[in-house]
Amino acid sequence: MKVRIGFVSNSSSSSFVLIASLENWKAVKKDLHPYYIAVAESIMGKPKEFLGQLVVAFGTYSNQGGDWSEEMDVDVEPPDEKDRWGDQIGPSTAFEAVTKALEANGGVFTHYQDVG
Repeated sequence: MKVRIGFVSNSSSSSFVLIASLENWKAVKKDLHPYYIAVAESIMGKPKEFLGQLVVAFGTYSNQGGDWSEEMDVDVEPPDEKDRWGDQIGPSTAFEAVTKALEANGGVFTHYQDVG
């Protein structure tokens, strides 16, 4: 098993969990593209109290090369731009942008990805 921080493509299975304060999520959400928000909220749990603070958890899992976007209910069009590989922006690139925004605005409690 390999453990990495960030997003990995072409793996047989992967999962990740990101936990951030609800306050942080609300703050960065106002500056994100609607597609990025839709991707994040499609894999976001309900706010819960943790150490006296409301937090939200984002997470998903794909197995045997599955695309975790298949589990999403996102009916917002991605931005008309390309990712770093020259492809249309997809869910993993969108959520990577969300992660970076949360980290830049006060951090996250955890960001874990497991690739096997």
